[in-house]
Amino acid sequence: MAMLLYLLVTLSLSECFHLNEEVFRKIVSMEDRPPIFIEIWDPWCKNCENFKGDWKRLTDSKLFAQKVVFGDLNCQEEKKLCQEISPGTEFPRFAWFDPDSTIPRPFTGPYSINELAQWVHSQVNGPLEVINDTLKFEKMKHLSLKIPLFKFTVYENDIASIQIIKAAANAVKHFQTKMILSYDREPTDPIIAHYTPDNRVILLQDTFSVNSIIHFVKIHAVRFFIPYNDFVGQYSKVEKMPVMVFAFPHNNSDIRKQAFESAKNVEPLISTSQVCCLYNPKFCRYYGIKERTPAVVILNRDKELFWIHELEGDLFKWTEDVLNGKISGSGPGVVSQPQLRNILLMFYEYRGIGGFRYYLFFLPVLLFVILILMISCVVATSPEKQETNNKAKIN
Repeated sequence: MAMLLYLLVTLSLSECFHLNEEVFRKIVSMEDRPPIFIEIWDPWCKNCENFKGDWKRLTDSKLFAQKVVFGDLNCQEEKKLCQEISPGTEFPRFAWFDPDSTIPRPFTGPYSINELAQWVHSQVNGPLEVINDTLKFEKMKHLSLKIPLFKFTVYENDIASIQIIKAAANAVKHFQTKMILSYDREPTDPIIAHYTPDNRVILLQDTFSVNSIIHFVKIHAVRFFIPYNDFVGQYSKVEKMPVMVFAFPHNNSDIRKQAFESAKNVEPLISTSQVCCLYNPKFCRYYGIKERTPAVVILNRDKELFWIHELEGDLFKWTEDVLNGKISGSGPGVVSQPQLRNILLMFYEYRGIGGFRYYLFFLPVLLFVILILMISCVVATSPEKQETNNKAKIN
């Protein structure tokens, strides 16, 4: 059976397998297998239905023939396996398995056919593109408008530093970023730089190490001041990274400028995003933000916690205190008991949706209160109660 499955895989690497528990375990545990890319979907998901054509074009592409095993996983049929590979409720989701690993790497970017194809191509061919020509790199800077752009500059004979850079880049290669490696012919300290959409260069100020580079890339893997969307929230959840969201009326240029400058100030500490309650009312309702009142939200989707601050005062110090655990958060994560946390999650979700669903959440409580009042009225008007009251008055 194993040999048959192996032949099927090696002969049909550009086809897509419909996975279940047994098939997944056998494919992922094979020796010398190619990487695996899995779409995780749900039959009730309209986005999944709309994406079927693009997914077929991706899996049929000759670009990845004999290089990638594609699979799709129906979460109605394989609920436990779906949560094991990629925890979450958003659909579709995607997971990547390197050839020598059983640990999934999530894809958290937009799932258009072009972006997915580029991302899969980067996973197959390695995360670093070597560019030593300064003019050629200058022509690539425009990429920072679309995806986070990083440049690692290192002395060509500094083997130890090159290994550190490659190890860090491999650890974060599943992010939707562009990473350039540039070799310097003269001895120099390594330079880790991030190029922002507004033509700024952010340098790694921390100690040069694998972990510091990984953390630096993680902070800037969310494009600076990007409009908040589900992918930003999914990134926070999957990568266990807090994200700061500036909520403000976008038609107010003064507040927008203030928010932008504040975002630049905290950029070394945390990923930043922006939202307008008029265009994303669900976000503002979920976190209890008023439409025309500027506010800053730090959200941690992994722990289901959030912190709210006015767009005034020492935002940098407040951010440091939140990240260092000096300020308690709000949200479903304040409750450790799983059942109660799920109820709170439902409450916040309904509050975000708004309308009758939100008020429907309180219906059981309202019915319970009405029931208690009715019981109290019945007891108060019962003959036994009246007789007791009469005796009390006589005495």
